[in-house]
Amino acid sequence: MPLYSYTSVDMAGAASSGVQEAADEHDLARLLREKGFLLLRAVLKDTRPSALSRFMDVANGMFGVSTEEILMLIRNLKVMVNAGVPLPKVLDILSVQSKNLAMRKALVSMREKITQGFSLSQAMALHPAIFSELFVNMTRVGEESGTLDQALSQLVMQTERAYDLTSKIKSAMMYPAVILAAMIIIGVIMLVYVVPKLADSFRELGITLPASTRFVIGLADF
Repeated sequence: MPLYSYTSVDMAGAASSGVQEAADEHDLARLLREKGFLLLRAVLKDTRPSALSRFMDVANGMFGVSTEEILMLIRNLKVMVNAGVPLPKVLDILSVQSKNLAMRKALVSMREKITQGFSLSQAMALHPAIFSELFVNMTRVGEESGTLDQALSQLVMQTERAYDLTSKIKSAMMYPAVILAAMIIIGVIMLVYVVPKLADSFRELGITLPASTRFVIGLADF
């Protein structure tokens, strides 16, 4: 059975971490819930990110926050707000668990503003690169109507749809990119290995070649 390392929070808002065997993340969340904990983050212990994945993590930390990271943030924010954890404590926990530099700085700043008397929506509005006007406005409406938990649930659904759309677009773009890369590789192999051998055969036979063929042979010779 897979082994997960996880971060969780109890009903008092105290964060904890550990390792647990579970069939999947849903099973892990169920096991922790039975013990009185809410799952915030789970990572397979034997998962080893690729070089590309590590590069993207660094790039996101330097240049922005991905939709997936925003979705994870809003999900965890909703869970802890629903559990009654105070906002400063929530932002403390989220900033500690975030691996994205831009996100971490924003969460620390938001915590400071909230302890100074700012509302959550006002603190969000100070970071437009992470929280869009939709996030700020829906959070403000939730605060003013006393339905912040419902507003956060709506934001989770909106962000999930945006993430699903982004994933589908990336998947749709991947196939043409793979085909193009394969065509380039085949072209290089033809120019480097196949065309020179054909050119030698043509020269030995003394065949007069059309201009297009001479052009291709010239590229291979170059």
